[in-house]
Amino acid sequence: MRIYLSSRYSRWEEMCQVAAELLWRGHTPVGVWYDGRYDRPDRDTNPELMTEIAKADIEGLKEAELLVFFSEKPRQWNNSRNGRQVEFGYALAKGIPIALIGPRENSFHYLGEDYGIAQFEHWADFVKNGLREDISCEHISGATLISLPGQVIEESVSLPSASS
Repeated sequence: MRIYLSSRYSRWEEMCQVAAELLWRGHTPVGVWYDGRYDRPDRDTNPELMTEIAKADIEGLKEAELLVFFSEKPRQWNNSRNGRQVEFGYALAKGIPIALIGPRENSFHYLGEDYGIAQFEHWADFVKNGLREDISCEHISGATLISLPGQVIEESVSLPSASS
């Protein structure tokens, strides 16, 4: 399955680990924002770079079969640029299933299974109860889960930190 990871930019190193776990499980992370290439001092002030980032994000989203959206606690990051909310809206508009990891932040996060949105408290919950191998969506226990043939993966893989 081609999966786009969406989170606050400052979590890019964590997203590298998540991408590695997805690869290990046979999935293909799409989009490149989290690989560190945009970790530059002029990232927020360079209009050409911001345009390049936005275009790359849209291209990654176009390839995605699933958006995994890592939310934040309400009002925790007031200085955030909120590009991830645009990614969420794009996926919603295009009918790309969304796995929301963390708390619901706004009214769109409450739309639920009729709109292809499943909410999980933590990444490990998604891996255990939502991430499967058959790439189709099923409505299970009132939530849209990504179903895979065979059994549900029982636990998240432990990966070395990006700094090691």
